[in-house]
Amino acid sequence: MSMKKIFLFLLILVFSISLKSQIMYTDFKKMYQEGHIVEYYESDILVLMVKCKIDKTAGIGKYFEFTFSIVNNGIDKLEIMEDSISGNYIGKKSGILEFYNSKEVVKKLKSAQFWADVARGYNAASNSDYTNEMNRRVSSSESDFISNINKGYLKNNTLLINNSYAAYIYAKYVKSDIITMEFILNGSKYLFKWNTVDLTK
Repeated sequence: MSMKKIFLFLLILVFSISLKSQIMYTDFKKMYQEGHIVEYYESDILVLMVKCKIDKTAGIGKYFEFTFSIVNNGIDKLEIMEDSISGNYIGKKSGILEFYNSKEVVKKLKSAQFWADVARGYNAASNSDYTNEMNRRVSSSESDFISNINKGYLKNNTLLINNSYAAYIYAKYVKSDIITMEFILNGSKYLFKWNTVDLTK
């Protein structure tokens, strides 16, 4: 057997082993939390819950917000990575969801805040003290929002045994009928699916 055939055989073998080691979970359960559908997996080793809704804010525009919590009841740590989440949208057009990492979100929000501050500064030059006070409150609210992004947005984390972790992540809104999200934890894949009509209620 030639070296080329041996290399090809080993490549196929490694690929097949890799596929077998990645377990796909698709049998999620559903419940409601404050009117929103929460999908979750529950086992002896972990609890993974994900809630999705459609929202809108300056700088980002309309987006899908995925909020999740994980409880590690297993015998090993869980590696939670920013790039461990992916998703798709299905409708008249189908494709891959565009997720924003924490740096991208903060950059978009700061850019929007800068131009909002410029506009408010221009208006404040000729407006009353009441308007100036309202401008101050709006600016403070935006700063708090960015601060919360830094605290609660999904970042790389190692979840130790008997610990929990909660975070959220945004994906660019796309008009569609169904969206899916795939979450990879220690090589296992957890698939979630929503009808978008349920996210606007």
